[in-house]
Amino acid sequence: MQNFIVRIQKAELNNFRNVEHGKFNFPCNLKKDIFEDGSDILGLYGQNGSGKTSFIYALALLEALLSGKRLPRDIVNYITVGKDSAQLIFEFSLKDDVSFYRVIYEFWLQKREPSTTDEEDQDQIPVIVSREKLSYSALVEGKWTKMQPIINYDYSSKEVFVPKVKFAELTNQDQNAIDELRVAKKYAIKQSTSFIFSRDTQKQISKSCSNKVYKDIFSSYIFLDDTTCVL
Repeated sequence: MQNFIVRIQKAELNNFRNVEHGKFNFPCNLKKDIFEDGSDILGLYGQNGSGKTSFIYALALLEALLSGKRLPRDIVNYITVGKDSAQLIFEFSLKDDVSFYRVIYEFWLQKREPSTTDEEDQDQIPVIVSREKLSYSALVEGKWTKMQPIINYDYSSKEVFVPKVKFAELTNQDQNAIDELRVAKKYAIKQSTSFIFSRDTQKQISKSCSNKVYKDIFSSYIFLDDTTCVL
């Protein structure tokens, strides 16, 4: 398996804890070569209430979703008071010896509608990952390709995910893979996990997809033990 170096370049928080809208551009993103080796974050500083702790919580949440874990049980407190949802956006650079990518992962947290039984309420997390979008751009002959979505997931849509062209590529139009992804979607909603980075979704994409770019991007995230992440 290829060993990708993954670096966070940018982050954006919307209606997350005390941050109505906030953006972080890391020093590595300001350099001409965003793939330059070496970490460049020593710490975070700012006034009280400026969002430092919220950003740390956002990183912990990101790690949980990329690892296929459930949202923390107190996640409802992460959504700004008076709001029903929060949006977080992370931009990454990925590289190995031959491939260079920019990847944007967006996700929305939404308060879950109350379930019909007390028994369900006790087990369910009160927030779901209602939408996810994974997009990428590749460095080809010194120029970046147009940023394009790989998966655009909406829990309320009848489609497993769109765009349809990417869905066909990722599943190879294998009916068994499609059926398994439909089950994975229902499970992600019930368990309050990421759909994109759930083990079941990753398994089906790994089995069915032959597109090297997509496999590179997915493997660099889900197999965290084999990935070096630099801040």
